[in-house]
Amino acid sequence: KIAESRGERGLDVVITQLFEALALLPPPKQAEARSKLAHQLMATNESRLALAVAWEVWKGNPRSRTPSPNTLAGYSAIWDRLHKWMKEQHPYLKYLDEITPSLAESYAANLLASKVTPRTYNAHVSFLLSFFKAMRVRAGLIDNPWGEIPRQEGAAHGRRELTVKELVAVIKNAPPDLRTLFLISAYTGMRLGDTCLLTWKSVRYEDNLIEYTPMKTARKSSGPANRPSA
Repeated sequence: KIAESRGERGLDVVITQLFEALALLPPPKQAEARSKLAHQLMATNESRLALAVAWEVWKGNPRSRTPSPNTLAGYSAIWDRLHKWMKEQHPYLKYLDEITPSLAESYAANLLASKVTPRTYNAHVSFLLSFFKAMRVRAGLIDNPWGEIPRQEGAAHGRRELTVKELVAVIKNAPPDLRTLFLISAYTGMRLGDTCLLTWKSVRYEDNLIEYTPMKTARKSSGPANRPSA
């Protein structure tokens, strides 16, 4: 106390008192307080990233693959939901590094309570994990708060295939313009989007082939085009 009154209290004493104060907290509160202190010590004005601009910074961050417009819209919806929740539940928090593992866990519980499917829940958690990983340097993050959030079991693995009987019924009852598309897809295995964009120059009558590059792989593949039998 005398050293403090003289302005001579050393850093080692301050740290000792800090650990003593932390030890008085309940164990769950200790972990939360330690995490907050670590973020405060490590973060600087240059490395912190405001929640308000985090999405735009993420969009401009270098990446190996550019998401399609539909995928980007889905990612935007995931981020917007988290950002809205933060503003409603913790309006005093302004930076990405202030989202602690405890806050991430609370948000995951809120997401589950909203009755989303396991597949949707897992998609949210997976994207937020990758989002924070991509922003680690820009935001001065020490750890990824989503790293310990468990995934939900029972997520759907996709739609089942139609039986032959069901496929015949769909094609038989489809309007004439759609029937043509369905027939091409059924006999070639082409995706609906590729079928819609098919042009006459892709049809090779001399050897009964359709030659095209699927949209799904066009942006990342430089190999030969697909050649399903006509």
